[in-house]
Amino acid sequence: MPMHKKKTWILTADSAKAKIFGWIPEHKNLREIYALDDKDARKHERDLKSERPGHGQGFASKVRYAVEDPASFKQQASLTFLKKLADFLSEANTQAKYDAMVVIAPDEIYHIIRDNLSPEGQDKITLHHAKNLTNMPAADLSEYYVKTLTLL
Repeated sequence: MPMHKKKTWILTADSAKAKIFGWIPEHKNLREIYALDDKDARKHERDLKSERPGHGQGFASKVRYAVEDPASFKQQASLTFLKKLADFLSEANTQAKYDAMVVIAPDEIYHIIRDNLSPEGQDKITLHHAKNLTNMPAADLSEYYVKTLTLL
C-alpha cells in the first residue's frame, strides 16, 4: 500500500490578500497554489462610501451630531474577505486538499480566520506565526520557513 504524503499548506494573509503555498519537504521549497485578493478591502475608506454619515439630534437639546457606523467600510470589507477565505479553507479541508496548515498572519487576522473555519479545519492548524509576510516572494518565504518556522 503506498504511503500517504502529508500535504501541508502555508497560508500568508493580511486584511485584503492571502497566498496559499504547498510545502514540498524533499525540496525544502514552497509552491504557490492560490492567490486571493479583495479589491474592496484594499481601497481607501473614502472610496468605499458614497455619503457622509447620518446625523441625529439630542432629545433634550437642539445639538446635532454625526452617527458613526460601528465598523468602518474598510473593516467590513476586510471581514467579508477573511470570512470568504475561511469558507474556502474549510471547503478545501473537506476535499482533503491539505492535512496540516501553517498560518502566517497578524494575530487579529489569524483569529478571524480561525474562528470562521470549520472545527475540522481548525484542528489542521499546526502552527501560527504572527507576522505579515504576504508581500514576501515565494523563494524568500521558503528560506524563512526552513530557517525560522521549522525550528519552532
